[in-house]
Amino acid sequence: MIVCVPLFGKRVAPHFSSASELLFYEVGPGLVREREIWQLNVDDPMQTALKIAESKPDVLVCGGIQNFCKNWLERRGIAVFSNQKGESSAAVSDLNASGFLGSPNK
Repeated sequence: MIVCVPLFGKRVAPHFSSASELLFYEVGPGLVREREIWQLNVDDPMQTALKIAESKPDVLVCGGIQNFCKNWLERRGIAVFSNQKGESSAAVSDLNASGFLGSPNK
């Protein structure tokens, strides 16, 4: 499974539209591995959503997100876990260990 995290430094961006980078993880049972980082050069949340959809992740782990962006991503089959915070690797590892990444709570 591929998980995308909008970043602010090394942390989950507090709001979707404040991210400067997207970090992609490969996640599976007992596995969380960084895959790649994409630079974001957009200042419109919908452009960020388009960039994420272009990468075809299974899951988006983010802080705050506009409802229209969340709904748009979910209609494209991307599960959205919003209101997450902290170091990106810890947030993804915690969700993976708890089993949430296997069954998203939309």
